[in-house]
Amino acid sequence: MNLEKHLVLSKYFLHLVGYAEFDKMKEDFNQTPEGFDAAGNSFMLHGLLSKSPLIAESDLKRYDETIKSYEDKLKANRNETDFSIKYFQYFAILFTEYYFDKLSTNKTELLNDLNVFANAYCTSANITVINFEETDLQKLAYWMATGSGKTILMHINYWQMMKYFPDWENIILITPNSGLSRQHFEEYRLSGIPCKQYNGSEESLKTREGEVLIIEVTKLTGEKKGEGVSVDVSYFSENNNLVFIDEGHKGQSSDEKTWKKLREALAKEGFIFEYSATFGQVIRKNTGLLLEEYSKAIIFDYSYRYFY
Repeated sequence: MNLEKHLVLSKYFLHLVGYAEFDKMKEDFNQTPEGFDAAGNSFMLHGLLSKSPLIAESDLKRYDETIKSYEDKLKANRNETDFSIKYFQYFAILFTEYYFDKLSTNKTELLNDLNVFANAYCTSANITVINFEETDLQKLAYWMATGSGKTILMHINYWQMMKYFPDWENIILITPNSGLSRQHFEEYRLSGIPCKQYNGSEESLKTREGEVLIIEVTKLTGEKKGEGVSVDVSYFSENNNLVFIDEGHKGQSSDEKTWKKLREALAKEGFIFEYSATFGQVIRKNTGLLLEEYSKAIIFDYSYRYFY
Protein backbone atom coordinates (compact mmCIF):
# COMPACT_ATOMS: atom_id res chain seq x y z
CA MET A 1 0.00 0.00 0.00
CA ASN A 2 1.46 3.30 -1.14
CA LEU A 3 0.23 5.95 1.31
CA GLU A 4 1.96 8.75 -0.61
CA LYS A 5 -0.20 8.02 -3.65
CA HIS A 6 -3.35 8.36 -1.52
CA LEU A 7 -2.59 11.75 0.04
CA VAL A 8 -5.43 13.54 -1.72
CA LEU A 9 -5.52 16.65 0.49
CA SER A 10 -1.77 17.13 0.20
CA LYS A 11 -1.94 16.62 -3.58
CA TYR A 12 -4.71 19.21 -3.78
CA PHE A 13 -2.48 21.87 -2.22
CA LEU A 14 0.51 20.95 -4.36
CA HIS A 15 -1.82 21.33 -7.35
CA LEU A 16 -2.81 24.83 -6.19
CA VAL A 17 0.80 26.02 -6.34
CA GLY A 18 1.51 24.37 -9.68
CA TYR A 19 2.96 20.97 -8.79
CA ALA A 20 1.90 17.36 -9.10
CA GLU A 21 4.61 15.96 -6.80
CA PHE A 22 6.54 17.29 -3.81
CA ASP A 23 9.88 16.15 -5.27
CA LYS A 24 9.66 18.72 -8.06
CA MET A 25 8.66 21.48 -5.65
CA LYS A 26 11.56 20.54 -3.39
CA GLU A 27 13.93 20.70 -6.35
CA ASP A 28 12.69 24.19 -7.21
CA PHE A 29 12.65 25.65 -3.68
CA ASN A 30 15.17 23.93 -1.40
CA GLN A 31 17.87 26.35 -2.56
CA THR A 32 15.64 29.43 -2.36
CA PRO A 33 17.03 31.89 0.21
CA GLU A 34 15.16 32.02 3.49
CA GLY A 35 13.70 35.25 4.81
CA PHE A 36 12.23 38.38 3.28
CA ASP A 37 13.44 41.15 0.99
CA ALA A 38 13.55 44.87 1.81
CA ALA A 39 9.92 45.25 0.74
CA GLY A 40 8.82 42.58 3.19
CA ASN A 41 8.10 39.89 0.58
CA SER A 42 9.61 36.45 1.04
CA PHE A 43 11.96 34.99 -1.53
CA MET A 44 9.59 32.02 -1.52
CA LEU A 45 6.80 34.29 -2.76
CA HIS A 46 8.93 35.50 -5.67
CA GLY A 47 9.54 31.90 -6.68
CA LEU A 48 5.89 30.95 -6.32
CA LEU A 49 4.61 33.80 -8.46
CA SER A 50 6.86 32.62 -11.30
CA LYS A 51 5.08 29.20 -11.31
CA SER A 52 1.60 30.48 -12.27
CA PRO A 53 -0.14 29.15 -9.16
CA LEU A 54 -3.92 28.75 -9.00
CA ILE A 55 -4.06 30.88 -5.85
CA ALA A 56 -4.65 34.54 -6.65
CA GLU A 57 -1.56 36.74 -6.44
CA SER A 58 -3.31 39.11 -4.03
CA ASP A 59 -4.08 36.19 -1.71
CA LEU A 60 -0.54 34.84 -1.91
CA LYS A 61 0.84 38.24 -0.99
CA ARG A 62 -1.59 38.48 1.92
CA TYR A 63 -0.63 35.02 3.18
CA ASP A 64 3.04 35.83 2.75
CA GLU A 65 2.66 38.95 4.87
CA THR A 66 0.95 36.88 7.56
CA ILE A 67 3.71 34.26 7.49
CA LYS A 68 6.22 37.06 8.04
CA SER A 69 4.23 38.14 11.11
CA TYR A 70 4.47 34.59 12.51
CA GLU A 71 8.21 34.51 11.91
CA ASP A 72 8.64 37.95 13.51
CA LYS A 73 6.64 36.80 16.55
CA LEU A 74 8.83 33.72 16.97
CA LYS A 75 12.00 35.78 16.65
CA ALA A 76 10.85 38.29 19.25
CA ASN A 77 9.36 35.84 21.76
CA ARG A 78 12.16 33.30 21.56
CA ASN A 79 14.88 35.95 21.28
CA GLU A 80 16.28 34.22 18.21
CA THR A 81 17.05 37.04 15.80
CA ASP A 82 18.58 34.68 13.24
CA PHE A 83 15.54 32.38 13.13
CA SER A 84 13.94 31.87 9.73
CA ILE A 85 11.27 29.55 8.40
CA LYS A 86 12.56 26.73 6.18
CA TYR A 87 11.09 26.28 2.71
CA PHE A 88 9.11 23.16 3.67
CA GLN A 89 7.74 24.86 6.80
CA TYR A 90 6.75 27.82 4.63
CA PHE A 91 4.62 25.59 2.41
CA ALA A 92 3.02 23.80 5.37
CA ILE A 93 2.09 27.19 6.86
CA LEU A 94 0.96 28.58 3.50
CA PHE A 95 -1.32 25.62 2.79
CA THR A 96 -2.83 25.87 6.27
CA GLU A 97 -3.35 29.61 5.96
CA TYR A 98 -5.21 29.13 2.68
CA TYR A 99 -7.24 26.28 4.20
CA PHE A 100 -8.44 28.32 7.17
CA ASP A 101 -9.09 31.39 5.03
CA LYS A 102 -11.43 29.36 2.82
CA LEU A 103 -12.90 27.36 5.71
CA SER A 104 -13.82 30.58 7.52
CA THR A 105 -15.24 32.41 4.50
CA ASN A 106 -16.75 29.78 2.19
CA LYS A 107 -16.76 26.24 3.57
CA THR A 108 -19.13 25.03 0.84
CA GLU A 109 -16.83 26.21 -1.93
CA LEU A 110 -13.80 24.61 -0.24
CA LEU A 111 -15.66 21.31 0.07
CA ASN A 112 -16.74 21.41 -3.55
CA ASP A 113 -13.23 22.25 -4.78
CA LEU A 114 -11.77 19.37 -2.77
CA ASN A 115 -14.27 16.90 -4.20
CA VAL A 116 -13.79 18.04 -7.80
CA PHE A 117 -10.04 17.59 -7.39
CA ALA A 118 -10.39 14.29 -5.49
CA ASN A 119 -12.53 12.78 -8.22
CA ALA A 120 -10.10 13.78 -10.98
CA TYR A 121 -6.97 12.83 -9.05
CA CYS A 122 -8.20 9.45 -7.78
CA THR A 123 -9.42 8.49 -11.24
CA SER A 124 -6.09 9.39 -12.87
CA ALA A 125 -4.11 7.67 -10.10
CA ASN A 126 -6.30 4.56 -10.39
CA ILE A 127 -7.22 4.52 -6.71
CA THR A 128 -10.58 4.42 -5.00
CA VAL A 129 -12.32 7.77 -5.33
CA ILE A 130 -12.87 9.40 -1.95
CA ASN A 131 -15.50 11.94 -1.09
CA PHE A 132 -14.88 14.78 1.36
CA GLU A 133 -17.71 15.48 3.78
CA GLU A 134 -18.09 18.48 6.05
CA THR A 135 -16.90 16.52 9.09
CA ASP A 136 -13.63 15.77 7.27
CA LEU A 137 -12.81 19.48 7.42
CA GLN A 138 -12.41 19.28 11.22
CA LYS A 139 -8.95 17.71 11.15
CA LEU A 140 -5.52 18.47 9.69
CA ALA A 141 -2.51 16.19 9.99
CA TYR A 142 1.18 16.82 9.29
CA TRP A 143 3.42 13.90 8.33
CA MET A 144 6.73 15.39 9.44
CA ALA A 145 10.03 13.65 10.08
CA THR A 146 11.51 13.90 13.56
CA GLY A 147 13.81 16.92 13.57
CA SER A 148 11.94 18.81 10.84
CA GLY A 149 10.50 21.43 13.17
CA LYS A 150 7.05 20.07 14.07
CA THR A 151 7.06 22.06 17.32
CA ILE A 152 7.51 25.41 15.57
CA LEU A 153 4.81 24.44 13.08
CA MET A 154 2.49 23.53 15.96
CA HIS A 155 2.98 26.97 17.51
CA ILE A 156 2.22 28.72 14.23
CA ASN A 157 -0.84 26.50 13.77
CA TYR A 158 -2.02 27.74 17.18
CA TRP A 159 -1.71 31.36 16.04
CA GLN A 160 -3.42 30.55 12.75
CA MET A 161 -6.36 29.00 14.55
CA MET A 162 -6.57 31.91 17.00
CA LYS A 163 -6.69 34.26 14.03
CA TYR A 164 -9.47 32.53 12.11
CA PHE A 165 -11.41 30.69 14.85
CA PRO A 166 -10.56 32.23 18.25
CA ASP A 167 -13.42 30.90 20.39
CA TRP A 168 -12.83 27.52 22.07
CA GLU A 169 -14.10 26.00 25.28
CA ASN A 170 -10.81 24.16 25.80
CA ILE A 171 -7.47 24.00 24.01
CA ILE A 172 -5.68 20.73 24.72
CA LEU A 173 -2.32 19.30 23.68
CA ILE A 174 -2.18 15.51 24.03
CA THR A 175 1.27 13.94 24.25
CA PRO A 176 2.41 10.30 24.49
CA ASN A 177 4.40 10.70 27.73
CA SER A 178 5.36 13.06 30.56
CA GLY A 179 8.79 13.79 29.08
CA LEU A 180 7.25 15.25 25.93
CA SER A 181 4.69 17.13 28.03
CA ARG A 182 7.50 18.91 29.90
CA GLN A 183 9.33 19.60 26.66
CA HIS A 184 6.23 21.13 25.06
CA PHE A 185 5.56 23.19 28.17
CA GLU A 186 9.00 24.80 27.92
CA GLU A 187 8.69 25.32 24.16
CA TYR A 188 5.27 26.95 24.44
CA ARG A 189 6.61 29.32 27.06
CA LEU A 190 9.56 30.24 24.82
CA SER A 191 7.15 31.13 22.01
CA GLY A 192 4.94 33.17 24.32
CA ILE A 193 1.95 30.83 24.14
CA PRO A 194 0.06 30.50 27.45
CA CYS A 195 0.06 26.92 28.70
CA LYS A 196 -0.12 24.68 31.77
CA GLN A 197 0.54 21.03 32.53
CA TYR A 198 -1.97 18.70 34.10
CA ASN A 199 -0.45 17.60 37.42
CA GLY A 200 -3.17 15.28 38.68
CA SER A 201 -5.31 17.90 40.39
CA GLU A 202 -8.68 19.09 39.16
CA GLU A 203 -7.49 22.68 39.57
CA SER A 204 -4.75 22.11 36.98
CA LEU A 205 -7.42 21.20 34.39
CA LYS A 206 -8.89 24.71 34.53
CA THR A 207 -7.50 27.05 31.89
CA ARG A 208 -7.91 30.69 30.99
CA GLU A 209 -8.92 31.89 27.55
CA GLY A 210 -6.35 30.90 24.94
CA GLU A 211 -4.34 28.77 27.37
CA VAL A 212 -3.21 25.30 26.27
CA LEU A 213 -3.66 22.39 28.66
CA ILE A 214 -0.92 19.77 28.20
CA ILE A 215 -1.84 16.22 29.17
CA GLU A 216 -0.59 12.70 28.38
CA VAL A 217 -2.93 10.44 26.43
CA THR A 218 -2.39 7.74 29.07
CA LYS A 219 -4.20 9.95 31.59
CA LEU A 220 -7.39 10.14 29.54
CA THR A 221 -10.20 7.67 30.12
CA GLY A 222 -13.77 7.19 29.06
CA GLU A 223 -14.95 5.79 32.36
CA LYS A 224 -13.06 7.06 35.38
CA LYS A 225 -13.55 5.00 38.52
CA GLY A 226 -12.46 6.19 41.96
CA GLU A 227 -9.49 8.41 42.70
CA GLY A 228 -6.30 8.77 40.68
CA VAL A 229 -4.70 11.01 38.08
CA SER A 230 -6.79 9.81 35.12
CA VAL A 231 -9.24 12.29 33.60
CA ASP A 232 -12.58 11.28 32.16
CA VAL A 233 -13.04 12.98 28.79
CA SER A 234 -16.54 13.94 29.92
CA TYR A 235 -14.83 16.59 32.09
CA PHE A 236 -14.37 18.53 28.86
CA SER A 237 -18.08 18.23 28.21
CA GLU A 238 -18.20 21.03 25.68
CA ASN A 239 -17.52 19.61 22.23
CA ASN A 240 -16.11 22.89 20.96
CA ASN A 241 -12.56 21.89 21.85
CA LEU A 242 -9.36 22.53 19.92
CA VAL A 243 -7.09 19.50 20.23
CA PHE A 244 -3.42 19.18 19.27
CA ILE A 245 -2.01 15.63 19.16
CA ASP A 246 1.75 15.07 19.14
CA GLU A 247 3.01 11.68 17.96
CA GLY A 248 -0.42 10.16 18.33
CA HIS A 249 0.76 6.98 16.63
CA LYS A 250 4.03 6.45 18.45
CA GLY A 251 4.04 2.76 19.24
CA GLN A 252 1.22 0.34 18.57
CA SER A 253 -0.04 -0.88 21.92
CA SER A 254 -3.41 -2.54 22.29
CA ASP A 255 -4.61 0.69 23.94
CA GLU A 256 -4.06 2.81 20.82
CA LYS A 257 -7.53 2.31 19.34
CA THR A 258 -9.12 3.26 22.66
CA TRP A 259 -6.91 6.34 22.97
CA LYS A 260 -7.77 7.39 19.43
CA LYS A 261 -11.49 7.24 20.22
CA LEU A 262 -10.95 9.33 23.35
CA ARG A 263 -8.91 11.95 21.52
CA GLU A 264 -11.49 12.28 18.80
CA ALA A 265 -14.34 12.41 21.32
CA LEU A 266 -12.74 15.54 22.76
CA ALA A 267 -13.12 17.36 19.45
CA LYS A 268 -16.35 15.86 18.19
CA GLU A 269 -17.58 19.28 17.10
CA GLY A 270 -14.24 21.06 17.38
CA PHE A 271 -10.96 20.70 15.52
CA ILE A 272 -7.92 18.41 15.63
CA PHE A 273 -4.31 19.06 14.60
CA GLU A 274 -2.21 15.92 14.49
CA TYR A 275 1.56 15.59 14.03
CA SER A 276 3.52 12.40 13.48
CA ALA A 277 6.60 11.00 11.80
CA THR A 278 5.06 7.53 11.63
CA PHE A 279 1.79 7.78 9.72
CA GLY A 280 3.21 5.58 6.96
CA GLN A 281 4.16 2.70 9.25
CA VAL A 282 0.87 2.79 11.12
CA ILE A 283 -1.37 2.92 8.07
CA ARG A 284 0.55 0.11 6.35
CA LYS A 285 -0.49 -2.07 9.29
CA ASN A 286 -4.04 -0.70 9.51
CA THR A 287 -5.37 0.01 6.03
CA GLY A 288 -9.04 0.62 5.30
CA LEU A 289 -10.70 3.37 7.28
CA LEU A 290 -7.38 4.79 8.52
CA LEU A 291 -6.12 5.12 4.95
CA GLU A 292 -9.18 7.10 3.89
CA GLU A 293 -9.15 9.21 7.06
CA TYR A 294 -5.56 10.33 6.65
CA SER A 295 -5.76 10.68 2.87
CA LYS A 296 -8.26 13.46 3.64
CA ALA A 297 -6.41 14.87 6.68
CA ILE A 298 -2.69 14.98 5.82
CA ILE A 299 -2.23 18.47 4.41
CA PHE A 300 1.54 18.29 4.23
CA ASP A 301 3.96 15.43 3.75
CA TYR A 302 7.57 16.04 4.74
CA SER A 303 8.38 12.55 5.94
CA TYR A 304 11.81 10.91 6.16
CA ARG A 305 12.29 10.34 2.45
CA TYR A 306 12.23 14.12 1.92
CA PHE A 307 13.93 15.19 5.14
CA TYR A 308 16.97 12.99 4.53
